[in-house]
Amino acid sequence: MHSGEHDNRSVLFSDGFTTLVGKNGIPDLLLTTLNFERANIPKNLNKNLSRITKMHVSVNPSYRFKANRDYFQLPNWLKDFSKLEFLGLSNFEISDLSYLANCPLNTLQMTNVKIQDIENVIIDILAISTLELFIYDSSCVELMKQLNRIKEINLRFQNYNMAL
Repeated sequence: MHSGEHDNRSVLFSDGFTTLVGKNGIPDLLLTTLNFERANIPKNLNKNLSRITKMHVSVNPSYRFKANRDYFQLPNWLKDFSKLEFLGLSNFEISDLSYLANCPLNTLQMTNVKIQDIENVIIDILAISTLELFIYDSSCVELMKQLNRIKEINLRFQNYNMAL
């Protein structure tokens, strides 16, 4: 994931499952897996985790997917991040995104996901008043088509493969 910012940004912490990137020692980008545990983050960085504005969550990179593709439930700790402006989700089963309604989220990226309750997910996405861009792959085509039919929605769509 490219943050678009180049000044004074550096990796503040990395353990193979979680990478924190920030500016001037303050984290604002979290790249992590289902194995994320706040207790593993050094105390000096942990106190600033509430400032995270960009996050991408996927499964453990060493996990071997089965041929029929496994999907995972979104972790509960995701609800603790209320300042997210960018959220990327990969390899999850999604039925509820209601906790994102209070985030200043402007970009939502979903790749390799399984939408369990498409009507509910549409309602949850529409409730994110700050959302401007939905990045998707082929797993989200039906969701994207239904969102695109809503005339009042002011949301841009971008195919993930075209974004690379």
